[in-house]
Order: sequence, then C-alpha cells, then structure tokens
Amino acid sequence: MNSIDDIISINDPDSVENLEYIDDLGSGEFFDFNNVDSNGESISNKDIQMKVRKNWPDDEILYAANREIEKTCSSIIKSILFSRECLACTISTVSMLVGILIVVYTMPKKPVVICDMNFALVNPIQVEYNYRPQSVAVGDFNNDTWMDIVVANRATNNIAVFFGYGNAGLSSTSMTYSTGTNSTPCMVTVGDFNNDGRLDIVVANYGVNNVGIFLGIGKGAFESQSTIPTGSSRPLLIYVADLNNDKAQDMIIANYGTQSISIFHGYGYGKFSNAITFFTGYDSIPMSITVGDFNNDKHMDIAIANSGTNNVGILLGNENGTFTTQNIFPTGYGSHPYSIATHDFNGDNFLDIVVANHGSHSVGVLLGHGNGSFSHSTIYSIGNSIPIAVAIGDMNNDNYTDLVVTNNGT
Repeated sequence: MNSIDDIISINDPDSVENLEYIDDLGSGEFFDFNNVDSNGESISNKDIQMKVRKNWPDDEILYAANREIEKTCSSIIKSILFSRECLACTISTVSMLVGILIVVYTMPKKPVVICDMNFALVNPIQVEYNYRPQSVAVGDFNNDTWMDIVVANRATNNIAVFFGYGNAGLSSTSMTYSTGTNSTPCMVTVGDFNNDGRLDIVVANYGVNNVGIFLGIGKGAFESQSTIPTGSSRPLLIYVADLNNDKAQDMIIANYGTQSISIFHGYGYGKFSNAITFFTGYDSIPMSITVGDFNNDKHMDIAIANSGTNNVGILLGNENGTFTTQNIFPTGYGSHPYSIATHDFNGDNFLDIVVANHGSHSVGVLLGHGNGSFSHSTIYSIGNSIPIAVAIGDMNNDNYTDLVVTNNGT
C-alpha cells in the first residue's frame, strides 16, 4: 500500500477549472465571469476568474478562493511592473485586491453540528479477544421478536450466535458453528436464501477461498455449513440483495486476491449460480459494496469502494440481469475508502454515496445526478480518527439522515 497523504481538496488543487466558489445564486447554476487560457491563467488582469456554485461548505470555499487569489496576485504584480498606466493601475489593482481579501476572510463560518446522543449501556457479551472477532451481523434468528447477533471469529474458524433478550441484552453463552480448518472467516451477513421465512447465515471464508452458507432450521438453530468455491479469490466481503428482481436473494463477493467482485445469483431454494466476475482494476483492493438504482431505470446497480485505487466503482445493471463495465469516481488522493453506503442525502430523489476514507481521516459524500454519474467527493474531516465503516440512519428521530462512523485509533 502506498504512503498515505492528507487530502488537500475535493478537486485537483492545481487545476483552476476545478476551483469553484459558492454564493446563493440558484440551484446548481454556474457563472463564468471571464475566460482563462490553456494554462489556467486569467486572460484579463482586471478580472478574476470565478465560478459560483451553490451548497459547498464554507471551508472549501475559503480554500478554493485562496488558491485563485494566489494566481490573481501573480497576474496583478505583472500588471504593475509592465503596465504604462503606473499610478492609476496600481491604485486600481491594490483596491481590488484589498476588497477581495476582505470578502474572503470575513465570510461567516457555519458551526459543525455534533449529534448529542444518549445510549443505554448493557453488560458486554463474552466474546473472547483471542478469538479475533472479525465481523458481526444482526437478525432475529429464533423469531422471538428480539434481535440476535452472529459473530465471525477469525482465529477459531467459527461463527458464534448470541440470542437477544430485550432490555436484558444478549445471552452470555453462544451457539458455535465451524467454518472449517484454516477458513479464517472475515465477513458474516444474513439473508433468507431458501424463502422459508427463516434467516440464514453466509460467511466469507478468506483462508480457504469459499463462501459458507448455514441454512436456518428454526428456533435459532442452523444446518452445518455448505460451501461455494470462489477460486483463488480470497473473499473479503459479502453483500446480499435481489439483483435481478426474481424474489430470490443473490450474493456479491468482494475478492481481495483477484481484485474483482463476483455475483452469485440465488435460485430461492438455498442454491446459487456459478460466479459472474467483474474486474475492478489492478491493485484496486475492493473493500466494500452497496447497491441501489443510481440511474433510475428500475434495475439494481452496484457501487464498490476500491481502497487501493482511491475511487468508487459503479456497475450499472441492465434489463437482462447483466452489468456494464466499471465506471470510476475518485474519492481523493490517499483516501483509501474502506466502507460505502447509499442514500438520498439532499432530497432530489437521486441516490448519493458516502464513503469512509481510512487513509485521509474523513468521510466523503458523492452526490448522484440520477444518470449513474456522481459529483466530486465532498470531504468531511473527522480529526485524527481512522474510519473503518460508515452506516446510515435517523439516529435522533428528527427526520434527517445521520451518519454513524466506526473509528480505529480513537
């Protein structure tokens, strides 16, 4: 993995074409006040090239403005040194520069709103640290209306099911199921793969290159594991969804070893098709997956957090259940996105994407355009924390969507 650098800007900081300012001048409209040459320098010494766009955070406005002022200052100095209109030119340019600086450095700053949440503590369950619990999933496995959890234990090559008892928390003991010798389970999730109304469990067995399925048989019990081979893929993550609208749940696997994702279509009775694999790019390291209809064609699309290549990959779904080749949208140099989720954050009826940027200590939001494309990532710093995962929900019941980020190191 390359060294990690901080993100400087949501766009290339050396490209004037990407520097965009904000004022409340209309929804998404752009205003270009003068032209620039091929090198990005201002053609006119008297005007400053500005692009105005609505709804950018103030700190990004300030940074973009500072970058443009640097280029403008260079142009102004040249004007003073080489223009024949000495005194008048000097007075005019200095006045203009002072006015710009006053506007930029007196812009009002919006305070960052931090959620004030209260949670009730319960007695922790006894998941041994030496078991190296790697992943957890939630579901009502015994149909008693209380949420249960299943944990993938990497060191002991098994999964452990803990039953919920309402306000009393979770059971102190667990039911364990082997995932196989040297299986090294990395990810666990749930779904109903045989449409019997009981939750089943699926595990990504990184160490032995297969996917393990535990079918639920009622009262919280599960059959022994059946496996689906994944080649030499080193499966890292599993996402469950009905991709082809056949009312049978499918699986998408993120493959660390082959830099790809694999789709297994479910038949609705606990069996799956052979893998359909899509390459995500050399050294892409796909770490997380989500799905949604990103181009509003009523077909499910796939979004991938490619940690190694610092981007989000989009595979658009077709009517026949196939997918297009990957389109990529950058998340910022050195961002290394580890987790991805989707929601309509700005209420325009287009799905947006949020990523947890492990490398740049930030969360990035890419607003969707409704046609399968996305805006440049808007970055929200979370200080010195190292984000591992991001989730979405209305945590304080105010009818606005909140983000929950799991951080390492803080």
